Amino acid sequence: MAAYRFAQQGERQRRIGVLIGLGESDPEGKRWADALVTSLQKLGWKQGENLQIEIRWGGVDDARIEIASAAISKSTSKAGWSLIL
Repeated sequence: MAAYRFAQQGERQRRIGVLIGLGESDPEGKRWADALVTSLQKLGWKQGENLQIEIRWGGVDDARIEIASAAISKSTSKAGWSLIL
């Protein structure tokens, strides 16, 4: 409910960084990303309007996961949220 109220207030654009521990071409990861975006839209959050979502893909490469995690932490450090799936 709080997410809905924020979305309706017309405040500045919010940022969410998402690290998905699957490869970008993995159908399951794509479903997770789509489900997240769809759920947020139902709550009034619109990509490019009141929300910016940065999705990074980790896959099974530890180095790639570490780099993606650092990039998300840096990009969402100011008034943002990070989510790891």
